[in-house]
Amino acid sequence: REPPIDFSRANRFKASRATVYADVNVHQPREYWDYRGTELRLAPSTYTRGPKIGHGTYGDVFLARERDPVGGGHLVLKYLRPIKKKPWIHTREIMILRALGGNRSCIRLVDAVLATDEIE
Repeated sequence: REPPIDFSRANRFKASRATVYADVNVHQPREYWDYRGTELRLAPSTYTRGPKIGHGTYGDVFLARERDPVGGGHLVLKYLRPIKKKPWIHTREIMILRALGGNRSCIRLVDAVLATDEIE
């Protein structure tokens, strides 16, 4: 039989603090970290969706092309599914991609648009 757990010892542990970037949000404007209080500015879609190439927790990923024939390069679209309990998840996802995108570990966010069609 194991001895009972002494929960009084657990109270002696101090909260941990990050050693790197612990105060990063202090030096940023509120729009950088407040995803629940930020309203996204979305443009109409200018992309044509192609085949589905993947999926994630919050949406599906499609190959796409710009509708403009001059600059019509290939890109990837991520359709975010509606989440009733946490509607701010989409805002957080887009803000993270805007902040981190373009470095060697994360793709660059080209645009955030309001989709007018549904995902099949």
